[in-house]
Amino acid sequence: MNTKSHSARLSDTLRQRIVFDGTSTPVKTALFIIICLAWTLPGLVGHDPWKPEEAIAFGAIHNLLTDGGWLVPGIAGVPYLEQPPLFIWAGALFASLLSPLFSQHDAARLASGLFMSVAMLFTALAAIRLIDVRAGRISVLILIGSLGLLLRAHEITPQLAPFAGMSIVLYGLVRLRDAPWKGGIWLGAGMGLFALGGGAAPALLPVVVPLALGAMKRDWLKKETLKALALALAIAVPCALIWPVLLLLHTDLPVSSWLSAATGFRVLEGGRSFEPYYFARILPWYALPALPAALWAWWRARKQLRERYEQAMPLATFLILLAGYSFMREARDDMALPLLLPLALAAAQSIDRLPRGLASFVDWFGTVTFFLLAALLWTGWSAAHTGVPEDAAQWVLRQAPDLVHRINWPLFLLASALTLLWLLAAFRTRRSNRRAIVNWTSGITLVWMLGNLLWLPAIDHVRSYRETAKTLKAALPAHPACIAQSGLGDAQRAAFDYHAGLRFLDTRQSAQIPCDVLLVQSARGSEPQAGNGWVLLWQGARPGDKKELFSLYHKHG
Repeated sequence: MNTKSHSARLSDTLRQRIVFDGTSTPVKTALFIIICLAWTLPGLVGHDPWKPEEAIAFGAIHNLLTDGGWLVPGIAGVPYLEQPPLFIWAGALFASLLSPLFSQHDAARLASGLFMSVAMLFTALAAIRLIDVRAGRISVLILIGSLGLLLRAHEITPQLAPFAGMSIVLYGLVRLRDAPWKGGIWLGAGMGLFALGGGAAPALLPVVVPLALGAMKRDWLKKETLKALALALAIAVPCALIWPVLLLLHTDLPVSSWLSAATGFRVLEGGRSFEPYYFARILPWYALPALPAALWAWWRARKQLRERYEQAMPLATFLILLAGYSFMREARDDMALPLLLPLALAAAQSIDRLPRGLASFVDWFGTVTFFLLAALLWTGWSAAHTGVPEDAAQWVLRQAPDLVHRINWPLFLLASALTLLWLLAAFRTRRSNRRAIVNWTSGITLVWMLGNLLWLPAIDHVRSYRETAKTLKAALPAHPACIAQSGLGDAQRAAFDYHAGLRFLDTRQSAQIPCDVLLVQSARGSEPQAGNGWVLLWQGARPGDKKELFSLYHKHG
């Protein structure tokens, strides 16, 4: 009787329309877990390192595993000191432990999943402590629904380490109010993690937040809070110093070669210009939908900010980070990841108060947009395997030439099941403000999942250097004295080292060690000239690449 009653209740629950109102039910919990897993897992395994940033980061991990030297990161035997090495260490550890089960690059990429999971967990914990228990899940959905996070979270991205550190920092800032000592410990741990992964200067910016809040309202900066900040600094500063001190003690590298990486200050090279407005310029799309929801929350609370810590703290954190990053961080989109965290906390407070018309528009726009994108992905996949429609099949052929498309039935069935589940969730839920965010995040998750389950072989075919590296190695003359290179980027050097074991001397170095082989990277349309005595052996590029061209030369005698 109990079994029948339980089955009947479960059946009734499944037939009812889902209401996203912040309460927890088994169905909504299952949907939340499915969205998080479907967003996080696809893309972490199953493809080679892609250029530019991922190939460079994995090049440093591969160099550590092959050459050793945990202290000084390098690419293909050349020191590469662009950021503190925490993520490189974590990626190398994952690759060492898991590479029997996964390829080396896939195992290293799982470190990204770890840092991303830490960020999601502490975002939820901070939201629950700062707002209420209903804010935990919605804050995570807002965070992972951000457009700028999608690709970076699934790459071998060193900036995920400071991103995870900043999520712990925010949790520490929240705990400073109710448990100052615990808050100080968490704040120090987060800043230390940030410093080991992204540099000391940006890691120490959060210390300014309680001081700014104290200037806004004296009660927000008590004696216990100052003691907790001192504790946080006592934890964070040694973490920030450990890597540069070890470099000073155990290497003969000039300080100038690693100082910017250890501090986190931008260094402009190669004619790059100073861009103080870069982060403010990309945020309108990068932080969608968190930014407009956060701005709405702050605008509504503008007259009560001195009384509302839950609004003032994310605002102060965001403004201090944005100002600091604009003048000390390099103008790259992956550097902006920590800015998404305070926006997610602020946006989680405004969802239930957004004008119904605006929430309905976001709901409609997200559902229609991601439905059309999903339909486009399915149509292109069908055309690649059946040739119908013909125009789509021809487009796929031009984008991924020489690729033989094969159906992976388990992935096809999984993609079909998740698509049907998305359709069911999107159209079986009752209209509400929270549904707009759930549909947005589940929609972007659907598109990401389909891109990986259906299209990953095609994308990897055109973005990987594996076949290019193997073809280049096969074209080399037997027993070359050494191989010189001209114009080769860090990503290409890393890829050729990993896929083919090829390392090169810069043309300036090869003057001292005469090389009889030369590899030149150039842009298509500007054919390279190697000079007298050099004979062209091979030219090639990645399939479908219309920009890069590699030319291999040999000098006889």
